[in-house]
Amino acid sequence: MTVGSSNALEVDFIAEKVVRHQMEKLYTQVSYLLASAETAQPEFASLEAISDSFPKYVLTLDPLLRGNDKGIRHLIFFGGELLGVDI
Repeated sequence: MTVGSSNALEVDFIAEKVVRHQMEKLYTQVSYLLASAETAQPEFASLEAISDSFPKYVLTLDPLLRGNDKGIRHLIFFGGELLGVDI
C-alpha cells in the first residue's frame, strides 16, 4: 500500500498485488464528508487524473450516496456497513 501524487494531486491509498503475473491496483480517496461540490472536487480530481482502468473509490461517512462519477465509485461507511458497492 502506498500514497501517490502527481502535479499537486494526491491519492490517499494505492493497493497493489500481482495476479497471474500481472500487477493490479486499487485507488482509494478517503474524506470525512463531501458536503459541497468544492469539497468533492479535489477528492474526485485526483482519481480522474489517473488514466488506467483499475478501480477507483472515494470512501466517506456521508449520509447521501453521490453515485458513480466518471468510473469512480463513491462508497459510504455507515452503521458498520459499506454502502454503494456490490460485495
